[in-house]
Amino acid sequence: MGRIAIVGGGLAGCIVAFRRAAAGDRVTLVEASSRLGGQLWTERVDGFVVEHGAEGFIARSEAVPALAGALGIDGDLVGQETLLSFGFDGALRELAPGEAAAFLGFQVPRDELGKGIRTFRLGMAQLTDTLARALVDGGRVDVRLSAAAASLA
Repeated sequence: MGRIAIVGGGLAGCIVAFRRAAAGDRVTLVEASSRLGGQLWTERVDGFVVEHGAEGFIARSEAVPALAGALGIDGDLVGQETLLSFGFDGALRELAPGEAAAFLGFQVPRDELGKGIRTFRLGMAQLTDTLARALVDGGRVDVRLSAAAASLA
């Protein structure tokens, strides 16, 4: 058990803070922006979930569901209702199974192509929002937002 500092409150930083706090460490989490989550940024507008960052994760992933289970939100995991994807490259066109990953520049293992994605009922930020609450409620993590790190030593 020690005292550690984590720079960056994106998903990776939040997970490390969560796990180190659970192991008994006193943790300071420093994030330059005014919110945790990094690239996971979800807005809820007029009953719709609008993703400004990652919209999901590979359907057969085991790591995200395991984390969701540890946070008690695994019941909020949802899959795609359809595997039909469209792309726009001058015209809207239907993409072949697995082509969406390449179209978006994602690196997806070949055996995962065309399997779709999963997400959370309230959007991907539900994961980091829940992590953030767990960090603060546990009392072992001092979360400092709008606090850019000037240097590391």
